[in-house]
Amino acid sequence: MIGADQIRSPWFDALPPPLRLAILASARTRQFDQGQWIYGEGDERAGLAAILDGAVRLEVAVDADRTALIGLIQKGAVLGQSRSTGGGQRIVTARAARPSLILMLDDDAISKIALTQPEIFGAINQLLYGQLDTVVRAMAQLLILSSRARVAARLLSNAMDGRVFANQADIAEMTAMSRKSVNGHLAALVQAGAIATYYGEIQIVDAARLTQIASQH
Repeated sequence: MIGADQIRSPWFDALPPPLRLAILASARTRQFDQGQWIYGEGDERAGLAAILDGAVRLEVAVDADRTALIGLIQKGAVLGQSRSTGGGQRIVTARAARPSLILMLDDDAISKIALTQPEIFGAINQLLYGQLDTVVRAMAQLLILSSRARVAARLLSNAMDGRVFANQADIAEMTAMSRKSVNGHLAALVQAGAIATYYGEIQIVDAARLTQIASQH
């Protein structure tokens, strides 16, 4: 069984100890290669997924031929939903952005845990509220922030341990800008000493400076 210290999640840490142990005893770990689907939009089987290592792309189908990248989440994040709490089909596709280790807890396991730990349903609802809050804030950023501030805000929201595993194309897609524009903003953030860029990765050098830039309307 995986240890509780391997899940770096504020949501998981806030759960009662017996519930944490029940989740760890019922969940299973899976290794995913870069680009491999963890689950797909429209899947009937629901459940939770905790990222123990790596990074995950969240994508939504726009039409039959196009998908939109709406988020990049990294180690420590927990995502998903349960039909037991009124949820339906998966609403996003989750795909490994790099080799990733994921702790999976399916709906059947959630129902079994609830027999002795019914508070799991309230915990899942709290997790869903947090996910909704993240989506709403991201929409607000698109509406009111300047283009450079949108880039800075996305970097901050997707960072883990000061690192964002994304390239210029990913940031462009998540901020509704062209890749050329994003390249210019990233170069300006490098010049400002806020970030450093590497192949497939952006490092936050000065979080305070980046936060200041992200607040510019």
